[in-house]
Amino acid sequence: NWLIIFGVCAARCATAFVPEGLPRFSSILRVAATLRPPRPLVFTYQRRQSFALRCADSSRMMGTSSSANDSPQAGSKRFAPAADRNTAPILEVLKEVMPTKGRALAIAEGSGQHVTAFAAKFPDVEFVATDMEASCLDSIRAYVSDAGLRNVREVVLCDCTTQDKALLGDDLYDFIYTINLTHISPWAATEGLLQLAARKLNKDGTLFIYGPFKVNGQFTTDSNRQFDQSMRSQNAEWGYREVGQIEEAAVAQGLQMVKTLDMPANNHVLLFKKS
Repeated sequence: NWLIIFGVCAARCATAFVPEGLPRFSSILRVAATLRPPRPLVFTYQRRQSFALRCADSSRMMGTSSSANDSPQAGSKRFAPAADRNTAPILEVLKEVMPTKGRALAIAEGSGQHVTAFAAKFPDVEFVATDMEASCLDSIRAYVSDAGLRNVREVVLCDCTTQDKALLGDDLYDFIYTINLTHISPWAATEGLLQLAARKLNKDGTLFIYGPFKVNGQFTTDSNRQFDQSMRSQNAEWGYREVGQIEEAAVAQGLQMVKTLDMPANNHVLLFKKS
């Protein structure tokens, strides 16, 4: 549209001041008239499903794995602003609670930003990263490849609610973590996570759950209440989980909650040990 207006104005100027310029600007006008106006930008809510509903749909039986060194697809790296913000404070906690040697399993890893940062800080820990979306696995591989990490052994497509033992083989882990899973997924995802941890943790192994929660049945801030309402309006199965509800479900799987930690931005860490 602006190009057409420019052509008209330019043609008139050419007529007034440069008579021989009129045919030239008439050509511009004819070309401009054929151009389609740009499509308006439409901003839509992008599904959080790729990062949070990763362990949710038990009907999706996905169970392939690959080396973390498999060639990632070009342009496959995703960027999660929340992961960018919370990696540093989470790392500070991991320095206190994560073993410096052994094996660690990431459930619903998402973009790969977390496992890349953690693996770089814990070079003697062997990591396996999982997610239920193939596109997330491509992103994880891309981050790992760019960082030149050799201690991220596998990237596995895994829906933890299926409880298919073939997904992760017979390996056991010293540390299992998930970040921002429980509130943006159905309750079945949290149950599946606890069942998987009970089955895959070594004796005295640790389960680390990070995210926002309700405490004693209450939201810790009004902003958390509003976010919970927003999530539930999009999916009634999503929403903040009560710490006590998670603890009760964990005990049923032989996991004992040993500590809760307050984190920035109204988040918490829940630590469980295999009893």
